[in-house]
Amino acid sequence: SLPTEISTAVYRIIQESLTNIYKHSGATQVSLHLQQSREAIHLDIVDNGQGFDPKQNTTGFGLQGMRERTAALGGQFSLTSQPQKGCRITVSILLPKLPL
Repeated sequence: SLPTEISTAVYRIIQESLTNIYKHSGATQVSLHLQQSREAIHLDIVDNGQGFDPKQNTTGFGLQGMRERTAALGGQFSLTSQPQKGCRITVSILLPKLPL
C-alpha cells in the first residue's frame, strides 16, 4: 500500500485533471493509466479535447495545485498541450524505500 500523503496527492491530481477535462476540454475520449512499481508511481492522463497553449494559461489554479502536490513529494510533473491537439499530464513520484 502507498503512504497516505502519496495516495491522497495522486487522488487529488486525478480528480483535478478529470474536473478540468470535463469543464474545459470538450474531450470525447480520456485515458488514465496509473502504474506502481517498487520504486515509483506513474500517472498518465490524456484527452482528445481542444487543448490549449500552456504558456498562455497563467491563471490555472488547478494546474498549479497539481504541480505543487507533485513537487511536495519530490516528483516530476509534465503537461503537454497544443490548441486542437488535446492534453497530456504525466506525474512520476518516487516511493520511499520500505523494509521487506
